[in-house]
Amino acid sequence: MPAGHTLMAEGATAQEFFVVLEGSLRVERGGTLVSKLGPGDFVGEIGLVDGGPRSATVTAETASRVFVIGHREFHSLLEAHPGIQIEVLQALAKRVRQLQPEGIH
Repeated sequence: MPAGHTLMAEGATAQEFFVVLEGSLRVERGGTLVSKLGPGDFVGEIGLVDGGPRSATVTAETASRVFVIGHREFHSLLEAHPGIQIEVLQALAKRVRQLQPEGIH
């Protein structure tokens, strides 16, 4: 995908999970940069796990290649591979902690 392409928009319905293969992605919440992702990182799990809307907007900062996994395949992957499930849950917990005010964990 080209630089500037939006993979997901904050508030939208979650449909996919993304794994970065090449390039750099920007993660913004409320228009504020909260993270940059590169090869090996992933995004999109929060909405797929809890069924809620996307919690951030993710845009390709540079020309990027991502592996896209649909909602149904994402859940099948987690069920079939407990190691991946643990990695996703640990990342989810870390991201949720970043959303909370200091001192509330």
